Amino acid sequence: MEENTLNKRDMGNDAHLSNVSSVVLYQIPHYCGILNVQNTSWNVQDWDGIGIYQQFHIKCSESQLQRGSGRFLCLENGTWKSDLICLDLPRDCESLVEHGETNSGVYEIYPFGSRARSARVFCDMYTMEGGWTAIQKRVNGAVRFDRTWNEYRKGFGDAGQDFWIGNDVIHQLTKGKISSLYISITLVNGSKLYELYEQFSVSNEADNYQLFLAGTASGTLGDSMMHTVTSAGDLSGMKFTTSDRDNDQWIEGNCAVNYKGGWWFNNCYRAFLNGAWKPDSWRSPWYPTVKYGEYIKETLMMIRSL
Repeated sequence: MEENTLNKRDMGNDAHLSNVSSVVLYQIPHYCGILNVQNTSWNVQDWDGIGIYQQFHIKCSESQLQRGSGRFLCLENGTWKSDLICLDLPRDCESLVEHGETNSGVYEIYPFGSRARSARVFCDMYTMEGGWTAIQKRVNGAVRFDRTWNEYRKGFGDAGQDFWIGNDVIHQLTKGKISSLYISITLVNGSKLYELYEQFSVSNEADNYQLFLAGTASGTLGDSMMHTVTSAGDLSGMKFTTSDRDNDQWIEGNCAVNYKGGWWFNNCYRAFLNGAWKPDSWRSPWYPTVKYGEYIKETLMMIRSL
């Protein structure tokens, strides 16, 4: 861990706290001299009084990620030593790249901007220069995707295996910015196919997590979501449907009940990645390129800002 060392300053009589132009200024005087910590997001805790080896702790704010214990220690040579680093909370996998992360894997992100609400996600740091946040991942069928509205809203599963990140999180990650959607399907024969949608976003729960796709679609899967052969298969503009919340365009029934999984159904679909895993019947997960679910080994849906 990187250490921050501060030089000795003039002595003072008391530790005191004051606000200066909305910047919190801490002055802790003693053997090591006055330590000025100027940062609107740091809070002093546990100042330990008088002595050569005086120490105290500073913690980062709720909107920051803390690395290190936060302990400031006065050394015998009259210098301060600390391992504290405060970083902006990573709201997505792109932010983690900015923090120096380079390996794909499961990470904690904070899409709502507070440590009080986080999400565990799979980050792809290799595909197209990395920084992709997975919103859906299926590798073995251990998690069923025939779930209720609330389960899809909150998210479910294991980010390292099969999971849905949650519709609230998808909305939070895509609101107010332009994101791209990357979809990949790995077949049991080892082939990997993909489709990249230039613009992707999902509205909030009040709008039933309506899906928006725009721009170009390119890849080896073919476009089965936006510009399909029949308008009944186009998914852009569709609202999310689950077995207990029917928002699809199928008059005779509920697509989620019929096909055993939540999705942005039209009447009903040509692309559907949340279907029943083998040996159950999963019809036309990506028609016409992938006609049968038993051909699929893995699926992955990821987003990143454009």
